[in-house]
Amino acid sequence: MSDVGDPALHGLDDRRREDHYYLSAGDRCFYFYVYRPGSRSSGVNRLIRNFKCPLHGVRHDARRARSKAAAIRRIAMLLRTRVPRQLVEGATWIPIPTSMPREHPEFDNRLEKALHLAFADYDRDVRPALRVLGPALADHFAGQRLRLEALQGLIAVDRAALRDGPLRERIVLFDDLLTSGKHYRCCERALHDVLPGIPISGCFIARRVPPRRLGQAAAYGKWAACRPCETSLVCRRRARRDAAIGGAPTANCAPRP
Repeated sequence: MSDVGDPALHGLDDRRREDHYYLSAGDRCFYFYVYRPGSRSSGVNRLIRNFKCPLHGVRHDARRARSKAAAIRRIAMLLRTRVPRQLVEGATWIPIPTSMPREHPEFDNRLEKALHLAFADYDRDVRPALRVLGPALADHFAGQRLRLEALQGLIAVDRAALRDGPLRERIVLFDDLLTSGKHYRCCERALHDVLPGIPISGCFIARRVPPRRLGQAAAYGKWAACRPCETSLVCRRRARRDAAIGGAPTANCAPRP
């Protein structure tokens, strides 16, 4: 994994935030790695694939089980060495729920495992305070992605978990891969409705970078460059995103006719 190395914790600036459809200017999100779709030789992509390997894929495959366990340890070490202890202990860390409810045999608690392993001897508050109400096939396995409203209806706050001791001064939502930002947005909304006074941010192992230039975008079909600037995603997609999250329209360039 030569491109994995020991990265720093990066904040999403305005330019990078545009890669993630459902994020808005007020969102404070951080990441370590860049995930590039389609790159089979990338150590980062391999790390994320091994970390996300479904449980049915490891139960009867010792090699996959070892790879998943090694990915959990590597991500835990990354968190341990790159996230300041003061930041860890000053926040309540809430994993973004995976696609299955906790009682389902395919429920994967890899995010909790990584957090507990990383911060084992810290005064940590790792709290699974979000859950899904029913099975929701992960977007990367589903033929059709869930709409924001449908996913919002599947995510609930576990109020019993919130009552399990005082919360810290801020909440950090933790996930492995930031793609459109849809899961972050739904989780942030759900928590904000119950805890309106606590600031919420996101921490991700990697963020997906979509193709940006016109020649690259043609290979992906659903992405294309705007005619005036030929660098950013379709303005009409931004308009739909802004309407979905209730924000002001983004006006980086003129809409494509």
